[in-house]
Amino acid sequence: MVDTGDTRPQNPLGAAASAPMAHPAPAPPPSPPSAKPVVAVSVADLRQSIRTMEKNAWLQAERHVTAAGFWGNFQWVAGGAAAVLAAAASATAFNTMPVLAGVLALLAAAAAALVTALRPGDISEQHLKAAASYNALQSSARDLDELTPDADADDLLEALAAMTTTWVETTSRSPRIPRRLLRKTTTFDKSDENYFPRPRWLSADESRTGHA
Repeated sequence: MVDTGDTRPQNPLGAAASAPMAHPAPAPPPSPPSAKPVVAVSVADLRQSIRTMEKNAWLQAERHVTAAGFWGNFQWVAGGAAAVLAAAASATAFNTMPVLAGVLALLAAAAAALVTALRPGDISEQHLKAAASYNALQSSARDLDELTPDADADDLLEALAAMTTTWVETTSRSPRIPRRLLRKTTTFDKSDENYFPRPRWLSADESRTGHA
């Protein structure tokens, strides 16, 4: 071995191992997520949706008024029957027909119990409140369509979103309408016996085929 006079310890891995290690290059920053494409909604489409809201709100208002009338009549009929039967049972009790008096008393009690259990007066009031709420929504949609001819898409979209929220809230707290009463409402519309004014742009034939 040749003595070079260098007393430093030699690296057994060679000169390459003695060189300083290179640090890896930093990774490039992640690219930002691509923005979602903006879907443009035309003013014409928004106005058509507003008219659909007006039509559906009018239909629901009419249906709830029909249901309110049904339950109000039911209260009068059942309550009146209970009162008449109770009076007849009391009068018959003084005669020599105790069996008839007992039957009349049972019928009077049944009619009274039916009114108490179903609470038709309360149900009728709930339907009237729902009808008023839907009528207010119909008026809002009509005014937005007819009184804001220069509104842009952003304003119409914001107003339509607010009306949709009102629709959902009103529907969630409204009582259910029996299907038979839905058909009854159609009968009233055919004879032009509507409680609320039909939308001006809606013909009679279109209102009969529409569904909310």
